[in-house]
Amino acid sequence: METPGISAGSTQLLQTRLGLAGPDARHSTRIRRYMARLAEQDTPAAWFHGSFAVDPWSKAIDLLNLRDELVVNGWTGLAPDEPSAKLNALASL
Repeated sequence: METPGISAGSTQLLQTRLGLAGPDARHSTRIRRYMARLAEQDTPAAWFHGSFAVDPWSKAIDLLNLRDELVVNGWTGLAPDEPSAKLNALASL
């Protein structure tokens, strides 16, 4: 059932942004995938390198939660003109 004034595309976009639609991936699967992405991007110069080297699972959870919070609040995944090291790392992931 569609809400008057809201297109199906808008509804689907909102559901996706809020994590209510899309692939049904368990949280642990999302963390594992994000951890793999962090491993691909990890270098000694990476912002997250030190904590990722000590505890990759927890660092992946922290960054994934931060990413999700930013997306819910409208972040498109692009770094602004003068990003912080953390936001730059998230954008590159």
